[in-house]
Amino acid sequence: MSNYGNHESYQLDHFALDITPYVTRELNPHEAGTAVQYGADFKVRFTRQGSHEHKLGLLQLIRPQTQLFAHTVVGDWNVDKRYPDDDTAIVLEQCLYGSDGVKIGTHSATYAGQQMRQLGESECWLIDTPREINGNFERGVFTGLTNTKFANYVVELDGPIGRLFNIGITWGYSVQQDGNRPGHFDLHVLEPRPIQLTEHNEHLAAISSFLNVPKGKLAELIR
Repeated sequence: MSNYGNHESYQLDHFALDITPYVTRELNPHEAGTAVQYGADFKVRFTRQGSHEHKLGLLQLIRPQTQLFAHTVVGDWNVDKRYPDDDTAIVLEQCLYGSDGVKIGTHSATYAGQQMRQLGESECWLIDTPREINGNFERGVFTGLTNTKFANYVVELDGPIGRLFNIGITWGYSVQQDGNRPGHFDLHVLEPRPIQLTEHNEHLAAISSFLNVPKGKLAELIR
């Protein structure tokens, strides 16, 4: 049995999300050392019409239930990036998801060999293939916290700092154990919904902490 679930597609105005859930489908929940691996292969895309001067890129925030990077705060919002890119001239470009020229590895049956991201004046996108592992079981019942959430915002590479688009999307997923078949697991996708950065101080705080830029300064860059 494949660990991949059914492909799902969502369109929210200028944003599009294509996601293929991934989870360990079958295992023995009573076996010592048993753990569920879960995540997804997904692509987030933003498009706008017309002719524009400055490129766009996507920023990704994550609220994971496992430690991803040294700076990750489990159960809180974090910029989904190991460390800021210090070779960029524009401050907000340092927190864009991924890096130019990096390709997705062969662990992904969906996107192996494709570029991790693309910047552009009218379209930008990112591809991510996260995996987390959780082995919390009590007498065969899975008790692990797996409600991972994401938020995506657009950065316009304009001027020495850049600009943040106020509109974004948030979505997520979580593992579900089958009550009738306790050795069977599925990944439930929380459908994306639109959000505004000005209404999510915790998102602004995550960006501020990652870049070491005051929240007040970042708030001035929201359009």
